[in-house]
Amino acid sequence: MEWITEKIAVGDQIDASDEKHLISKGITHILNVIDNVDKEFKHLKYVKIPWYDKKSSDMLDEAINYIYEAVKEGKVLVFCGVCVDRSPTTVLAYLDRIGFGVLEAWQFIKNKHREASPHPEWIKMIRSGLP
Repeated sequence: MEWITEKIAVGDQIDASDEKHLISKGITHILNVIDNVDKEFKHLKYVKIPWYDKKSSDMLDEAINYIYEAVKEGKVLVFCGVCVDRSPTTVLAYLDRIGFGVLEAWQFIKNKHREASPHPEWIKMIRSGLP
């Protein structure tokens, strides 16, 4: 798990497997952006908004809105399978939405999580603007 901002972390499905550890880190919300993993949490707010390799701006918009609300209330972990593509890209879209700009957001994430490698097609979609 890597903290991108003081309220947003990205991680993989292993990071999302220990509720007590997440709570000890201050996590209050979980955003799962992969389809093939389901988690259950007793004390954390959890939503699953999976996205696929096909473009889906509605899904990404829903994920951005969840992050926006989560950081108002606490801290959020955005996770995917191995934390290379989907979770960093989702956070990149959120940062772009709040005013960073795509390139600045990408550099900001890369400085915090070197393994991040968003898919070029998703970067193009984010650059073109989401609803």
